[in-house]
Amino acid sequence: MRILLASDFFAPHVGGVELQVQALAEALKTAGHDVVVATVRQAGLPARATIGAVDVVRLPGLTTGVPWFFGNPARRYHPPVPDPRIALGIRRLARSFRPDVVQSHGWIAHSCALGLMRTGIPMMLSVRDYGYACATRNLLLDGQICSGPELIKCLRHAGKVYGPAKGAAAVTAVLGLRPWLARRTAVIHAVSSYVASIATRDILQSAARRPVVVIPDIVIEKIASATPAAGGAMTDRASRSDPSSVMPVATGSAPASDPRLPASPYILFVGALQPHKGLGPLIAAHRLLVDPPPLVLIGTRWPDTPTDIPADVTVLSDVGHRTVMEAWDGAVFGVAPSIWPDPLPGVIREAMVRGKPVIGSRAGGISDIIEDGVNGILVPPGDVVELAAAMRRLLDDPELCRRLGERGRADTLAYQAAPIAARFLEAYAAIAGERAVQP
Repeated sequence: MRILLASDFFAPHVGGVELQVQALAEALKTAGHDVVVATVRQAGLPARATIGAVDVVRLPGLTTGVPWFFGNPARRYHPPVPDPRIALGIRRLARSFRPDVVQSHGWIAHSCALGLMRTGIPMMLSVRDYGYACATRNLLLDGQICSGPELIKCLRHAGKVYGPAKGAAAVTAVLGLRPWLARRTAVIHAVSSYVASIATRDILQSAARRPVVVIPDIVIEKIASATPAAGGAMTDRASRSDPSSVMPVATGSAPASDPRLPASPYILFVGALQPHKGLGPLIAAHRLLVDPPPLVLIGTRWPDTPTDIPADVTVLSDVGHRTVMEAWDGAVFGVAPSIWPDPLPGVIREAMVRGKPVIGSRAGGISDIIEDGVNGILVPPGDVVELAAAMRRLLDDPELCRRLGERGRADTLAYQAAPIAARFLEAYAAIAGERAVQP
């Protein structure tokens, strides 16, 4: 098959979605299929590249070409509306590459939907967060899980997050384009059963029903380097861009574990260093423990990253993927105490593949990964006392900690690249050759 994967960002930007798109592309290539990744052009990066074995096309946009429009000009987001220039790039790419199916990730789906009109090429809409119906993308309202989109409620909340003007524009676009985007989608892919339920409720409510398939993400132990592929016709000059704007891509020749990590075993959190990830309850729960192992936080800093993290908590920001994976080896266990409905946090599976159990909150897709008392422990989101009790339980029972970790490691076999790619190929085959859904 010929498959076009579209994503808002791609390597050398490294985040959950970017890693998943890269891992899926490489798995599909390994299985003998033709794959091209289309993404938004970023400053300092070439129009075409080969990363690993995957050809990448970076498309310039009208909105993304305005540096002052973004808080970080080195990370230019696709807007929640079709960008005519990116849509034209998608259309031209579709004509030259002639994909059997397009799988879109993020708000670039709007440009894909426009660019693919009347081409007969079906589009799979991958839902990895809540951005197709929630302008702030996290389904949170005043610190609680939102009950669903409503115009006035969304305007008020987005106005607080983005400011009145940007908030109103984002809400109007996201809510107004839901029916249009749903009609141009052949199938929706959700990463967890929770995300599937929200997609059905919030995206498909006002449009003809589309099938929803649940396929989890790939567990990623390592990723390819952002260097030219052997014999490739395209090269990637990403290393010349501002290194402070991206997380480095880990390679097989990367240094060993970060020397900033504690020498003794520690409790590990990996994820965005933001309040909705449960940093507040985690730090408070750690404080309740008597003589606990050190607490280590690894992730990316954001404008809302807490500034009052205790000095005895080790914080590593913007580190390579290999460092993250090696950090799990020194951990007693991991914690994923999200307050928001985390769609399907990949860090839990990465901990499991290293044989480490994880304490997670009963929020979003976490329950799709963790079976309480079998391969990890689940606690109510935001419950400091329950989180501390779960941490104490694992610290006091090394055999339980080992048993949960071993079961988790066995469970990750279902998340390996080959079986996940096979499930996507089955979904692609179901829609390939059909006419794209038209208005």
